[in-house]
Amino acid sequence: MKKAYLVMLLLLITLLMACGTKGIAISQDEAMSIGSEADENSRITEIKLKVVPIVGNVLTEDNETLGGNERDAAKEQEQPVAVEKNQSAKQEMEEQIHNEAEKVSHASEKETSIKSESVDSKVVENEIDKENKEEDTYPQQKVLTGIASTDALLPEENSRERTTPITHVMMHFTSNVIGNPQSPYELEDTRTIFIDYGVSAHYLIGRNGEIYNLVPEDRVAFHAGKGDLPDYPHYQDQLNDYSIGIEVMAIGTKEEMQTMMSDSFYDSIDPAHIGYTDAQYASLKRLLDDILLRNPSIKKDRNHVVGHDEYAPGRKTDPGSLFDWSRIGF
Repeated sequence: MKKAYLVMLLLLITLLMACGTKGIAISQDEAMSIGSEADENSRITEIKLKVVPIVGNVLTEDNETLGGNERDAAKEQEQPVAVEKNQSAKQEMEEQIHNEAEKVSHASEKETSIKSESVDSKVVENEIDKENKEEDTYPQQKVLTGIASTDALLPEENSRERTTPITHVMMHFTSNVIGNPQSPYELEDTRTIFIDYGVSAHYLIGRNGEIYNLVPEDRVAFHAGKGDLPDYPHYQDQLNDYSIGIEVMAIGTKEEMQTMMSDSFYDSIDPAHIGYTDAQYASLKRLLDDILLRNPSIKKDRNHVVGHDEYAPGRKTDPGSLFDWSRIGF
């Protein structure tokens, strides 16, 4: 800037000297004074540009700061913008708070769901434990049967491993009429008798046709005892090893029960407890057909499907004369 003034001053002096104009001539001191003033004005302008604060960072096209009135006008223009910015920031904050609240809500719902699932899982586990405890009442073994049946398995001490082929089925009747004449067909009573006396059968059929699994067919049950079959002399006292035993909950005739009770006691028994039921015959036929299907070595005839009284006559009377063999296909 200083150099520009000096150049202009020198050009002016040269022009005056060339034109010979005396009235305009100035001395060297005056010229220096003019240069100094120019320098001073230049410095003042530079200082103003550096020191005066710029309100709102708004400059004119000449890069000069705005004056007081202009600054106020700029502030007024900036206020709506600031309000809009504040409102926008407030909305963003509200949205952020809303989003965080939703996250917390979802997290809470998820936690509640997890807790609920945990509770449901515990309930299921408790039910399974309960079922397992109920099943533990009877030692669980695999029973092969193609029809609906219920496990009521006897302890393994009431049977032994089978090593011989199955060729026969033996029919029996049983009850707890001596111990409980009013209700002689309770499952647990029958199981207790079998366990106490060390006897067993493979199946038990209840009064309403229920089929209970007592011993797996691949184990020998203790149901036949001593006896023999005319066509199988080598089976003498050994029929347990070659047979499947089926007990039916029933009571025979007075004559058939005389070895177990007096006539007066028999007469006190409810007639509904004597003999066999239609439901028992239906279930027995299904069970027998299933056994023969799975054991083809057992022939479907009266030489291979026999009564206990036929194997041990004079010692045993079951299933007795009240049992109708034709109801099961014979």
